[in-house]
Amino acid sequence: GDINSNTILNSEVFADGKVILTGKRGTLIGGYAHGRKGISCVNLGNNVEVKTVAHAGLETKDYLKNQDVMKKDVYLRDQLKVILEKMNHILAKKKAAPITKEDLDELNALNAKKSELTAQLKDNIREQEIISKVVEEARYAEIRVEEHVYKGAIIAIDASRMPIQDSTKYMIYRGVNGVIEGSVIVVN
Repeated sequence: GDINSNTILNSEVFADGKVILTGKRGTLIGGYAHGRKGISCVNLGNNVEVKTVAHAGLETKDYLKNQDVMKKDVYLRDQLKVILEKMNHILAKKKAAPITKEDLDELNALNAKKSELTAQLKDNIREQEIISKVVEEARYAEIRVEEHVYKGAIIAIDASRMPIQDSTKYMIYRGVNGVIEGSVIVVN
């Protein structure tokens, strides 16, 4: 869910949704705030440059989990392919001559391994569905600062980090192809 507050000081906060700081101050100063779907605040950091990290999008652990699940899927499918090829080879020999006890034992062992790998693949597919939802939720994450973004704050989106070199105002930050882009918010 979301985290809603007026001020967050020197804290570590994590939201599956957004971190939303509103009110008179709407300030994030010090610590680390992560909102998978984004962060919205009035002020980010302060003029004494307390280290403040605003992170939106995928956390490293989610990114690594996604990579692991995809690699495991390829591995399991490759293993199943090898087992099926071996089973088909044994069954093809059956046409030329009666099946031997050794071949039957090997077929049974391969069939048991196939069942084990199929179960693992089903579990992995469930994990893929879960992590895919997390990745999709983080896809359009952004960090929106309605007033001051102070020097020394760090903007992070997914795996990209951008230290703020000079204080600025009225900004929205988005990750585009692994690069953080900042745009000025037009205020009427």
